[in-house]
Amino acid sequence: MDFCLSWDISATPTFFFLKDGQQLDKLIGANRPELEQKILTLAGSTMPSSN
Repeated sequence: MDFCLSWDISATPTFFFLKDGQQLDKLIGANRPELEQKILTLAGSTMPSSN
């Protein structure tokens, strides 16, 4: 219960997107299209350019 309160988890599943210990985003619920979009967006913003 303490863990849920400290991370503000009110439902499962809850997905946290972290970088360098900082929360970038959070998704509550099993919404596959939204989860895939968040992963692609965040991965694209952290990937180095291949130019």
